[in-house]
Amino acid sequence: MEYHPKYLEYFVHYRNEDFMACHEELEKLWHEDKNNFYKGLIQIATAFFKLEEGNGRGGYKLFSMAKKNLEPYEPEHLGLDVSAVLASLNKYIVELEGEEEGDFTYLIEQKHEYRFTDPKLAEQI
Repeated sequence: MEYHPKYLEYFVHYRNEDFMACHEELEKLWHEDKNNFYKGLIQIATAFFKLEEGNGRGGYKLFSMAKKNLEPYEPEHLGLDVSAVLASLNKYIVELEGEEEGDFTYLIEQKHEYRFTDPKLAEQI
């Protein structure tokens, strides 16, 4: 399967913890194809960006929205193990429930690594 370059760039930026770049790159693709899968991935990146700013409440809201947007794509979509992503989102949501502001560096350091169901996708990133 051929993957859109913006989709691939999202994962490269995510690995490098450049969460705003993740958002910007995938948003371009989302404007072309307004599906909730891309929207969910954008929300994950934006949630981590909020955590970098110390905004736990914003991170919680965005992780919760991402979960809702990605659930219909379980167990996998576009070469991505969506079930594994959802398991991580559940962990973040529980961890952030009731949090407002603070140092959330530990969550960023423990961020999930995306698992791919398509080895060709993993090779391209």
